[in-house]
Amino acid sequence: MKKNLVFLSIFIVICFPFTLISSQKRISISINPNIAKIFGSTKYHISFIQNVSDTNIFGESELEFPLDVLMPGINAGVNAKLWEKASLSLNLNIHKNIGNPNNTMRDSDWFTYPYPGGEKIEWSYTESRANIIAEIIGAEQSLKFFISQNTQASIILGYRYSNFSYDLFGVSGWQLDSTGHRVYFDEYQGIKMTQGLLLQV
Repeated sequence: MKKNLVFLSIFIVICFPFTLISSQKRISISINPNIAKIFGSTKYHISFIQNVSDTNIFGESELEFPLDVLMPGINAGVNAKLWEKASLSLNLNIHKNIGNPNNTMRDSDWFTYPYPGGEKIEWSYTESRANIIAEIIGAEQSLKFFISQNTQASIILGYRYSNFSYDLFGVSGWQLDSTGHRVYFDEYQGIKMTQGLLLQV
């Protein structure tokens, strides 16, 4: 089974004007609350082979999860002057979502006949309402050297952790019947279909 995860999003951060700064001779500390907005989606692609009457049928499934949520958070930073021509900065940012996506989770399924030039047929398409728990944590360390008045060099190390956990409710869409015609349905809207589906990027 082959799985591919594609993360497509735009992450916009708006910082509030309030900033708490504590400064001494060599160390400064800043704390900035902010709110971010994610646009986009996560696509999860699965490929598989299923044997039907001694014939291998090649199948594909693509799940597209929405990411359109607000994410308030906080940025904290410490900047220390090590000596006259060097400084060290540490930054941490944490964001967590409020609310759930407006868009639905989309599930598309195809199969391909095994003979040369076999036709690729989409046989199912469904949508489900998605509840999300989203967390993004980032950390960065920067060591800066001042070589001259107009020249500086930096060594930067960073880490980012993203976690998206979904609960899916209901299913509506269509599926091909044995004659190749689409059968539409809108059922199970009050039932939790999947619990705690975890995507880590």
